[in-house]
Amino acid sequence: MIDSDRMRGNGAPVRRSLRACWQLRWAAGLLACVLALAGCGAVPDQRHAAALRRWQSRPIEHYRLSTREYIAGHECLQLVEIRAEQVVKIQRLTCQIASIWTVGWLFRSAERAQQGADSCALSVPGAGCVCRVIADTQIEYDPQLGFPRAITVRQTWGAAWQWPGYWKYLARFWELPSCSAPALAPSWVLLVEDLRPLP
Repeated sequence: MIDSDRMRGNGAPVRRSLRACWQLRWAAGLLACVLALAGCGAVPDQRHAAALRRWQSRPIEHYRLSTREYIAGHECLQLVEIRAEQVVKIQRLTCQIASIWTVGWLFRSAERAQQGADSCALSVPGAGCVCRVIADTQIEYDPQLGFPRAITVRQTWGAAWQWPGYWKYLARFWELPSCSAPALAPSWVLLVEDLRPLP
């Protein structure tokens, strides 16, 4: 039974019990949202599968591939001759460290870019990871041959609600972490300037 004299003289026990009730409801609501979103996964890009089928339906065994790649603001140009997905000749390469592209590598890179890397962007002592890296990926496929014509990946930050550190942070500080990416978040752009079949 509640002591009415105590309640009249001091409202702290009532406020504490109301706060505890509110916290419990908030946590239950949050848990329900997490469980509802836990089943959400990445939907495979049907355009990628359709483009790969187009390329495989009429593969070009011997071709010259010209690409322009931007990595964190640095430009790399490449012109290579490919036969049976093997580099036959490097005709131009303007980067000291560069990927040598073939159409097969373009498809694999496009697929990896769509899957994204789930890594921690911000870790708070005592809580753990509260923000994660989110890759904003855009891929353009050649309408006739199907190969990836442009791959653009820009990194941003988002709340790491799938990880325990995020929930520890909420329980400890009762506020959402600031997951604003730095102004110069890394980006990667790959453009196929030309794919020319060779005899």
